[in-house]
Amino acid sequence: MLVIYAFQRALFVYFNFASLSNIPTSDWVIAILDGFRYDACVIATLNLPIASIQYLLQLFFLRKRLSPEIATHKNRLVNRVAGTLFLLVNIPPIVFGIIDSRLYTFTGRRTTLDLLYLAGDAKEQGLSLILQYWPLTFSGVAATFAMAWHTMQKRHEPRMIRSKRREAFFAIVILFLGVFFIRGGWQTKPLLPTHAYSYQPATLANVVLNSGMTLLRTPTAKIHEPLNDFATMQEIHKILDVPRTAPLTSKNLNFVIIIVESLAREYLGCLNDGVGYTPFLDSIAKDAIIFRDSYATGRRSIDAMPAVFAAIPAWRDQPYIKSPFAANYIRPLPRELKKYGYSSAFFHGASTGSMHFDVFAKMAGFDTYYGRENYPKTGENDDDGQWGIFDEPFLKFASSIMTTMQEPFVAGIFTLTSHNPFIIPKKYQGQFPKGTLVIHESIGYADYALKQFFKTASRQPWYKNTVFVITGDHTSVSDNPSYNSYPGRFKVPIIFYDPSGRLPKNVEGKTASHIDITPTIFGLLGLEFKTNWLMGGPLFNPDWQGRFIQSENDRWILRNPVSDTLIDADGTAKFFTPKDDHFKNPKSAPDEFDRDNLNKLRASRQYFLNGLLENSWIEG
Repeated sequence: MLVIYAFQRALFVYFNFASLSNIPTSDWVIAILDGFRYDACVIATLNLPIASIQYLLQLFFLRKRLSPEIATHKNRLVNRVAGTLFLLVNIPPIVFGIIDSRLYTFTGRRTTLDLLYLAGDAKEQGLSLILQYWPLTFSGVAATFAMAWHTMQKRHEPRMIRSKRREAFFAIVILFLGVFFIRGGWQTKPLLPTHAYSYQPATLANVVLNSGMTLLRTPTAKIHEPLNDFATMQEIHKILDVPRTAPLTSKNLNFVIIIVESLAREYLGCLNDGVGYTPFLDSIAKDAIIFRDSYATGRRSIDAMPAVFAAIPAWRDQPYIKSPFAANYIRPLPRELKKYGYSSAFFHGASTGSMHFDVFAKMAGFDTYYGRENYPKTGENDDDGQWGIFDEPFLKFASSIMTTMQEPFVAGIFTLTSHNPFIIPKKYQGQFPKGTLVIHESIGYADYALKQFFKTASRQPWYKNTVFVITGDHTSVSDNPSYNSYPGRFKVPIIFYDPSGRLPKNVEGKTASHIDITPTIFGLLGLEFKTNWLMGGPLFNPDWQGRFIQSENDRWILRNPVSDTLIDADGTAKFFTPKDDHFKNPKSAPDEFDRDNLNKLRASRQYFLNGLLENSWIEG
């Protein structure tokens, strides 16, 4: 079977070599070797149950001490059943693997269970490719049939009986090896297609994968059929009309993007009439740009990474990182800035593998990932014993690494102490307000950790040439009724802080969200976000008024500074004023501005969902 899977991989490389020709030899070798791990994983997953059934049935008949003739007959029956099952489970991934060698040209990813929902002519390509490349398909199927035939014919005579101890030992060894291969090794999390997406470009990730893996291990979720509210992409571009750049602030700026765990807008005093738990962030408010109507696009930490670093919103129930679409063409911030000489690093104090942050960091093009395992042993009790390294020491560690990085650089930091169970270091217990919610004390500690980070960073040579972006990954528990609403559940701060004061002013009133951060950084550098990207825009561009779009339970909302537009699950459109957060009093009739927003919401929805299915977000 490994030979057949290697044959599929060779076909894939042959037909897609044009997009692989510039990859270094060392990357090729690593990818090919890692591919065998994925092959063994699929083979074990599919065939260990069959082998177990065959073994147990043979053992059952063996223990009954049947006559040689009857035992041979029973063994023949067991082998033929096993051979039939072998055919049924192994032929589909082999056929799809051969088809994917050519279908990849149309879809940009290997086959998953969403294949039937693909728009355009990609859906019809499967059968035509089977017919067009019938010798390849026939070769793969013939090889599988040969193996199945061998399984059906071999050893019909009963084998010698072994002692119970030897049988048990044999069974345990087989089970141990089976679990090892099914998991793909002893790493923290079982092997998933997501892990392969850390190989770049995306075509190399699909060399590592096989179609059996993407069919078996890609998490399933509700997949929408393509929308057709608008006939052409040109119509959608005209309606959404996202500006590409912003006024140039400075070339070669450093950027440090800090995502604070569970930092909701309601915890900042500067945004809540002085009632809050973040004295440090409040203190820099007068010198920073704080968008007063700002949102996360998801409710989970795993949603924040793609949104902040690649402008990919969380408009589906399934996280992008774990979806069938994680191999789609994207242009994340670190990878794009690398073209302009930027170095990059990502820091997260949890164990590597947590929430697949390390995988997405590689997908996004970060040069280096620093996790719990990379934190130096200092002799201090810096580990919380649950999630990872406390924020204060880990942020200081991140600052020390940044000082060694080549400028210009972009760094991402994701904190963790303000995550449930909200443990703070013992030496700080009692020093921060307990507040009214269990999270408030840990938010105070996270704010203090940021204060110490900026104190350390301000003494570094790169500090004055750096723009800091601070946001929360999502909201958390709330006791403020004004935040217990549909949009309120997504309200997080988005802060741009430049110690040198170069940022344009008078933009705080715009509606902002996580997916605006990457386009805004491009704008500040005077660079065009070179893509047909229509989700998020440059916040400092005067032509971009900003908007927040979210989907939850098939309910879509678009919010901007003057109006809310809602499309219910049944397709009904309603319009509200921004002060009506609970959507209790719809307008009696939409005005021209409302109708324009409805078109924008429908265009954004079609662009996002169809782009996922068709892998068409990026056009060259």
